[in-house]
Amino acid sequence: MADDEPRPPALMKILLLGAGETGKSTILKQISLLYGQKESLGLYKEWLQRNTLTSAKQLVKVCRALKPDLLSGAADEAAAVEAADVEQSVTPELAAAMAKLWASGPLKEARLANFATPTEWVPDQAPYFLENATRLCAASYEPEDADSLRARTLTVGVKSVEFADKVDGAYLMQHLPIAAQVIEGSDIPSLCQLDWQMIDVGGQRNERRKWLHALSDAKALVWTAGLSEYQQVLYEDPSKIRMLESLELFEKWANNAQFAQTPIVVVFTKKDLFEANWDEASFKKVFPAWAPGADAKASAIAYLKEQFLAKLKAQREKPTFYTLDLTDADQVSELVKEIKRIVAAHNSGYIMDFIASFKKKKEAGGDGKRR
Repeated sequence: MADDEPRPPALMKILLLGAGETGKSTILKQISLLYGQKESLGLYKEWLQRNTLTSAKQLVKVCRALKPDLLSGAADEAAAVEAADVEQSVTPELAAAMAKLWASGPLKEARLANFATPTEWVPDQAPYFLENATRLCAASYEPEDADSLRARTLTVGVKSVEFADKVDGAYLMQHLPIAAQVIEGSDIPSLCQLDWQMIDVGGQRNERRKWLHALSDAKALVWTAGLSEYQQVLYEDPSKIRMLESLELFEKWANNAQFAQTPIVVVFTKKDLFEANWDEASFKKVFPAWAPGADAKASAIAYLKEQFLAKLKAQREKPTFYTLDLTDADQVSELVKEIKRIVAAHNSGYIMDFIASFKKKKEAGGDGKRR
């Protein structure tokens, strides 16, 4: 780069890690929407129809295994779902069959039975897909943002979203008050900005080998874990409870030497599903040492925090915990603000040096360029 060219903006790389289906991709989608980076929704049509049929097929499978009598009044519809190919387009007749199976009760009861005794993987958003089966599978259907946020699409390779923040006095006051005390807002050149990159490298087991390639230069690690996953099994291994997998992965990766000085934010996602599907007996089955308090849900979340903290080495700085509903844009916006604050606090020297380099160029040339 020539001496008279402005220095490029700083890059603040945030790494999203966690087991599959813990909400990393949804966080990226929400951030894209927050920063006006609206993606084309056309591709979601096929995925949403596939999600709907997969939900129905998995729940019919649960019915056959746990409560076969539930299907006695909808045998034809169940047979149609079982015979359908998820790679093929959903016909109006098949959509109607799925809608009937859900509305009449069998699949709802199967879902609850699978929570009590988790034996089959079922999509988190199965109720949404099946309640909207007719709409999602119509030939004229056009996906909406609310639909795309609930779509299940496997992350293959590295996905990222980039956004930028202009650094001025107001920004420093919000994110780095210490710097605001020593740097006047008028001293910050107009070109000064921080570029953010949020990276998701996928959480399914066959994608984790790629995590090592994304660890370097991360300014923060955001670890996602779904609160409702104490009663769900892995897509790739129905014998494994998803929350237990998350805890094991967290112990391995949060203690990685490359993250020794990196702040960690543990984000408990799917608060809405946790609230709607709470089952004290199921939680106790997975965590027998848990003693419920007056507010069982709150004490369960507190217990999960303790479990994650226990996985960290003694000398490791404690993480920040955050709980949210992934489909709530305001909650995700607050999460992003909190991540920025934490990253700024841990990189204050870096940010101040970065601002100083801009200021030096400005003083040398009067407009940020050398003469």
